[in-house]
Amino acid sequence: MLSGIRAQSENSGLDQDELDRNENALRSRLASLGSVLVAYSGGTDSAFLAWAAHEVLGDRMIAVLADSPSLPRRDLRYMRIAYIECLSGISGDMTVGALLHAGVSEELLQETVAALNVGAESRIRRVDRSGISATKVDVLVNGKVADRVDAPDHVHPHHHDHPHAHDHSHSHADAHSHGHDHDHHDGRTDHRERRSLSTIENILGKADIPASAREMGIRGFELLGEAEAGVHNVPIESIHFHEVGAVDTIVDIVCASVGCHALGVDRFICSPLNVGGGTVKCAHGEFPVPAPATLVLLKGIPIYSSGIRSELVTPTGAALVRALDCSFSAFPSMSVEFVGCGAGSREFDGRPSVLRISVGELTNLAEDPMPTCGLMSLWLAQP
Repeated sequence: MLSGIRAQSENSGLDQDELDRNENALRSRLASLGSVLVAYSGGTDSAFLAWAAHEVLGDRMIAVLADSPSLPRRDLRYMRIAYIECLSGISGDMTVGALLHAGVSEELLQETVAALNVGAESRIRRVDRSGISATKVDVLVNGKVADRVDAPDHVHPHHHDHPHAHDHSHSHADAHSHGHDHDHHDGRTDHRERRSLSTIENILGKADIPASAREMGIRGFELLGEAEAGVHNVPIESIHFHEVGAVDTIVDIVCASVGCHALGVDRFICSPLNVGGGTVKCAHGEFPVPAPATLVLLKGIPIYSSGIRSELVTPTGAALVRALDCSFSAFPSMSVEFVGCGAGSREFDGRPSVLRISVGELTNLAEDPMPTCGLMSLWLAQP
C-alpha cells in the first residue's frame, strides 16, 4: 500500500527523502498520541494515515469510517462507548449497580472486594424504582450494612495540635438529607476510620486489580482530597479521609473503577448531572446543594437541578465522573448492546432513582466530543 501511495505522491513533486521524513514524523506523532481516530475518506491522504495508524497503533486506532482494499473491515472497529445518564444524579453505589446490570460479572465484583482486604463484602440484589428494575449494591462489614458515609464535606484537614471540632459518633442520617444513602436507625455499623491519602493508595497498591483500575481509583481519591484541600485552604498532605475514607466508599470507588475497566469501552460520555437541591448539614454547618467540595469537583461539568430537594450527586459520584474523563452530551447516536440501571436508596415521586448506563458503538462520529483522543489529518502534497 505504501508504495502505491508514494507513487501517487511523486506527481506532487515530493522526493523520496521528504516522503521518508513525513512518514517518520507521522509515526512518531501517532506513537506519542497513544490512540487515534481516523476519518477515512478514500483519498490518498487518509488512506496513508489509516495505514500508518493501523500499523503503529493496531487496535488503538479506534475508528475508521469507510472500507479500504488495503485495510480490511475485519481489522477496523467503530468507537465503543458507555453513555451514563444522571437523571437522578450519580453516586458510587449507583455506578457499581449499573455496571453489574450492564453485564459486569458479580464474581468480578466479589473478587475485587476481597482483594481490597478491608473486611468488607458486598450484597447484590434487584429492586424496583418507580417500576424500573435496577441493581442495588450494599457494602457489608461483619454481616451488617456499613454506614454509608458518601456525603458532602467529609474529608477534613487533620491538625495534630488540637482535637477535631466535630463528633464522628453521630449517624450519617442524623447529619444529612442525602439522596442515595440510607436510614441508619436500624443498628447498622459505623466504619468511619481516619485514613490519609497515602494509606488509601497503599490499600489499592496491594490489591490484585488491573493497573488501569488502580490508577482510576487512586485518581478518584486524589480528586476528593484536592477538592477538600481547596475548600479548607490547606495542603492536601494535611487532609485525612474520615467518612470518605470509610470502607464502603473505598469499595464503591474501586469496584466502580474495576467495573468500568471491564466494560472494555473506548470512551465514557455522560449526560448533564442533576444535582438536586435544598441544603445539607455538614460538619462545618448547613450548606446549599451541591455542597462545597462537591461543587469544586463539578467545575466545568454541565449541571442542573430538577427541583428535587435532596442531594443527588455525591462527592464520590462527582469524583468518578471526573476520573473517567467523561465527555458530556445528550444521548448520542449509537448502536446499544447492553443497558444497566443502578439503584439509589431513596425513591422520588414521578422519577426513578436510578443511574442508567448504555454500552455500544458510536454510529455518528461527528457527535463525539473526543477531548483526549487525537484526530489527525495528513497532507502529502502541499499546493
